[in-house]
Amino acid sequence: MRRSFIISFLGLVLGLAVGFYLGWVVLPVELIDVAPADLEPTLQDDHLQLIADAYAIEQDIDAAAARIGSLGREDWGPWLLQETVDQILLNPTDIQTVNMVQLARAFGLNSPAFDQVAPE
Repeated sequence: MRRSFIISFLGLVLGLAVGFYLGWVVLPVELIDVAPADLEPTLQDDHLQLIADAYAIEQDIDAAAARIGSLGREDWGPWLLQETVDQILLNPTDIQTVNMVQLARAFGLNSPAFDQVAPE
């Protein structure tokens, strides 16, 4: 009885070890071409920063709107405003903050906090 328990336990441990090795080393999951709408919220915030940086270079509001639309957020206006204000609070002198303010203003959003970064 005791011997069969030990053999079963060792089999279980060995099976788990082989399973973890196969899942993490040999055949890990690789996500390719993930849609921006499928990103987790913190990565969507990073994607928004990239959209603002692209807008600063291209000055194409239609392309920026399409990129924001690809995130699949219905609350994109308040979200953009909140992310911009948060960026101002974290890094008021950073060029990426200026880019966020320019993008928000291009969409008609405004906040008193914007004036300390980029006066109109």
